[in-house]
Amino acid sequence: MVSFTLHISNTGATTATNVVVTDTLPAGLAVLTYTTDLVVTQTSTSPMVWEVADLAVGASGTITVVAMLADNDLPDGTVLTNNAEISADNDASAANNTASANVTVDNPVMITPRPRLALP
Repeated sequence: MVSFTLHISNTGATTATNVVVTDTLPAGLAVLTYTTDLVVTQTSTSPMVWEVADLAVGASGTITVVAMLADNDLPDGTVLTNNAEISADNDASAANNTASANVTVDNPVMITPRPRLALP
């Protein structure tokens, strides 16, 4: 499993209105769940999209997405990139509205135990 934590904050001079957070998980990952300390309405699952209640000046919060590898055939070393972005109607600076995070596939070796039988 892997988790991605999106840190959301309003560093502007006015309340951010009509805030939308989009998290585009890479192919090969399946969402298990998400948690947040913000007031949100999820409007899409692929990509993950949340409408966030207005953010006051200095307000912040997180959305944490937990996912698992959906394709066990991905070779070890495959790099998957998660992309997230935030927008608001009155955002004066879009320069800090996107982020990316990479995760490298490391498939564990599955060992199937063999039952041992013993005769008296």
